[in-house]
Amino acid sequence: MRGDREATVRAGRRLMHWTGKVFGFHSFTEQTLSTLRPGAFVTGHIDYCPWGHLAEALVRRGGRVVWYRNDSRLSMHVLDRIEQGRTLNGMVRQLESDSFKSFESKMAARPERRKRADSAAQAHFDSVSRGVGRNYRWVDPAADVHDEPIPLAGERPTYCLFTHTMTDQPNADESLFIDYLDWLEQTCQHAAECQSYNLLVKIHPLDRAYDGSNAVDHVAEAYVDAPNIHFSRNQIAPETILQRCVLGITVRGTPGIEMTARGLPMILAGRGAYSDAGFCMAPKTQSEYFSLLERGGPFPIDIAEQARRARLFSAFDRHWSPPITGLVPAFGNRRANDLNLWKVVAEGVRSTCLETDQGLRAMAAAWKTGHAKVVTREIEDLFEETA
Repeated sequence: MRGDREATVRAGRRLMHWTGKVFGFHSFTEQTLSTLRPGAFVTGHIDYCPWGHLAEALVRRGGRVVWYRNDSRLSMHVLDRIEQGRTLNGMVRQLESDSFKSFESKMAARPERRKRADSAAQAHFDSVSRGVGRNYRWVDPAADVHDEPIPLAGERPTYCLFTHTMTDQPNADESLFIDYLDWLEQTCQHAAECQSYNLLVKIHPLDRAYDGSNAVDHVAEAYVDAPNIHFSRNQIAPETILQRCVLGITVRGTPGIEMTARGLPMILAGRGAYSDAGFCMAPKTQSEYFSLLERGGPFPIDIAEQARRARLFSAFDRHWSPPITGLVPAFGNRRANDLNLWKVVAEGVRSTCLETDQGLRAMAAAWKTGHAKVVTREIEDLFEETA
């Protein structure tokens, strides 16, 4: 119903239909957990989808959830608790922050080790920028890039807002807005009324694939005459954005990491897996968010230091800490309907050595803790000087 841009949820057949679906799945969840009594649930979603509801119900009954993220390597978390006032996503956010900060402290303890880590992180970031180790959902750097003219006056500072897909609900706790559409509408309204900054709205490349309501087009039409707001569906080169913009805005998207790593200060209008890492500005309220936008630069962030940390986080999170296992092939561009994928999986099951497999050893260590980010054992010795 929100996908149809309905401002108010009204009683009627559609509301009753979807309410019935929700209660039906809740009944299925209760029956499944009470009869099967599973000890763990493995899922790629613990947020706004039905599996998130099942996962939370299992954890509250003393079970565990293994959440995986389909990046090139196998990023996983083991969750066995939900603290008061938190969600499962909030617990993942905490694990991500704790794990990264622990890694940082080990690197900082020995300057020569940190120097090697920073150098390797820069090399990894450069490789990812050229397409190595990118998830299949990321924008292909070889895609057609339009360095289009950006018709925004130079006397105002320009902010780039990186949208999400509009009918995809915020999937982390403590979001500042009801959903991504509400965030976009309110930010455009603020820019139009404030007139102290330009707003370049970079539309998500998969927007039309997910959103059938044309929500972004309707917002763009509403501000077509605003002199300081410009919408673009083209793939604009990051270098162009860096040249034209002094600030980037997202909720929890990849640009929060990628553009910070390139040197653009980023504001997060909500919470995501990396928002507690500290390299982006993360206002706690809407008023703080809009105050940052209106006040403008210089922004309260040491961008040179946070760019270094963002590159380190990207390498740690995407390359160094996640294990890889013969049991689950790299996701790459494979989809579930790819028959060759299942042939590779079957062969992996037959050939993997359970005692030495990197993924299983990492999972075993996390499982003993009960609540942890699954990281490779090799991370402990990473960047040690070798003879």
